[in-house]
Amino acid sequence: MRADARRPGPILEFRPWGERDLDALCEIERRTFPLPWTRDQFRDLISHPAGFGWVAARADGRAVGYAVGWVAADEAELADLAVSEEYRDQGIGAVLVRSFAREAGVRGARRLYLEVRVSNEGAQRFYGRLGFGVVGRRTAYYRNPREDALAMAADLPLSG
Repeated sequence: MRADARRPGPILEFRPWGERDLDALCEIERRTFPLPWTRDQFRDLISHPAGFGWVAARADGRAVGYAVGWVAADEAELADLAVSEEYRDQGIGAVLVRSFAREAGVRGARRLYLEVRVSNEGAQRFYGRLGFGVVGRRTAYYRNPREDALAMAADLPLSG
């Protein structure tokens, strides 16, 4: 890999997700998580009235990251967030979370929730920098491997 191969193109577009993004999302998901979401799970969320998401896309339109979830009443859930490996550590995840949170607020949410593996201290620090705090623990929430989750939440708009 060339030294500059990890750098994104000069412009990444941050936009709402859609059907055209499914192939890229499924690929990123499979490479990122031990128990990845299926294409049908993504498609169901796209078609659900409460579901929404944001993608970071290259100039050619190919998604390299995403943040997806839903709003119910005045609460939102960030259900899935991932950035393609070659685009990580460049602030893309933070922009995706902020974009998702902004849209959740537009849709009436006043608080944003998510779960993170107890062992994933890097993710906990990442979300902490964005203003999330631990609000609970979910026993055996994750499978493959089985592990507890920390429930984290932040008031909207995000302040971190």
